[in-house]
Amino acid sequence: MNTGDFTSNDKGRQLYSVEANQLLYDFGKVKSSVTTQQNKLAVEQANVLISIDEISTQTARDILGLLRYRNIIKIAQDQFNGVSRLHEIARLRAEAGISSHADPVQAQSYVEYSRSYLITQQNFLKQQEQKLRTLLGFDVSQIEFNIPDEFVKQSGLYDDPEVNTIPSMIAAKAEIDVAQS
Repeated sequence: MNTGDFTSNDKGRQLYSVEANQLLYDFGKVKSSVTTQQNKLAVEQANVLISIDEISTQTARDILGLLRYRNIIKIAQDQFNGVSRLHEIARLRAEAGISSHADPVQAQSYVEYSRSYLITQQNFLKQQEQKLRTLLGFDVSQIEFNIPDEFVKQSGLYDDPEVNTIPSMIAAKAEIDVAQS
């Protein structure tokens, strides 16, 4: 604060000048700090969105994997039943003397292979069910997931995404804002 110069030119006048440079500087620092913290909050919120997006994507993939293994098991079971029936026919033919005894042995190897394949696919299904139990928090072994075609159409799966809705892009923008503040 300055009260003026009372030399001959300024006699009788009162002069005051207030300097607020430091105060404005301090307010600027506070505003900058608040902006930086707000931008850091935006980064953290975007990171949460990324985590949610990753979990939901993994869950959707695991549900599709579960449905895939269920279908594969149905096919493998049909294959096992068919090969077992062929083995029985080969055994009966060999006992009747219509074919060689090598045919049932060969058919038995096909039965064992199809049984092994079925067991392998059942193990993969159990792994998928366990992953989903972890992600969803409940047993999914008896749940029938149905994904209607209309749901796929409405999901916008094949639409071009808007950049400002992608969590990793939101996080990148927020980090740029932090760096600039």
